Amino acid sequence: MASAILNFFSIFPPILATLIMSMLPIAERLALPVAIAGYHLPIWLALILVISGNMVPIVVILLFAERFHKWVASNSGIFF
Repeated sequence: MASAILNFFSIFPPILATLIMSMLPIAERLALPVAIAGYHLPIWLALILVISGNMVPIVVILLFAERFHKWVASNSGIFF
């Protein structure tokens, strides 16, 4: 499975591939081992990239959560 992920992300530079991998729920657990063993990144850099990549979706969700809830409330009769 790690080789399939490496092949899929081979079009990206290793730093960007690690960052994108850690943003995806299906590949986030393999992002750190692939960055260290597959891309030969230093452990400190791989750890920073993985943690940063995990935070990006959270920030996006929090930015749009209020707007989404308002849209649901205005388009549905269930919510008050």
